[in-house]
Amino acid sequence: MDTWEHWWRQAQFDLEVCDLLHGCQKWAPCCFFAQQAIEKSLKALARKPTTFGNLDTVTFNDLSGYSFGQLGAGGDQCKVRHDLAKGLNDLHVFHRKSLQGFDPDLRRIEQENIGESTRYPDAKRPSGPLSSAPCDAFSSEDATWLKDLAHKILSVVSSRI
Repeated sequence: MDTWEHWWRQAQFDLEVCDLLHGCQKWAPCCFFAQQAIEKSLKALARKPTTFGNLDTVTFNDLSGYSFGQLGAGGDQCKVRHDLAKGLNDLHVFHRKSLQGFDPDLRRIEQENIGESTRYPDAKRPSGPLSSAPCDAFSSEDATWLKDLAHKILSVVSSRI
């Protein structure tokens, strides 16, 4: 069974990989690993038993396959099973308090489908398909923005774990 520590360690590792890729000017994979570090750190925070004493761990085991955008949307807007709505609403409220100020950035990550569009040429994006291969579609500005955001969010999560 996975634990919050495993999620947290993988988030830290993904951020290290992001930093290495940024140094090598590999923008698309840098963006992907930054997005993954953010998502895994938030899942670690949600899975830590002391974080949500009133929610049962089975709920969080059920959440492991969803993105932060899906989790953060809260009950009615969330595309997961109805019986998870209460846990998702509680998670949304907690993340809102913990990550106040990061909402626009987290929504942008989800809207731009960073997790897939950095790797797959046919990934869906609101603006339509990429005009080039993912390896050519992301800039140093994209990568720097996401890398810096990941560092900030992991710092916040670290202070709460």
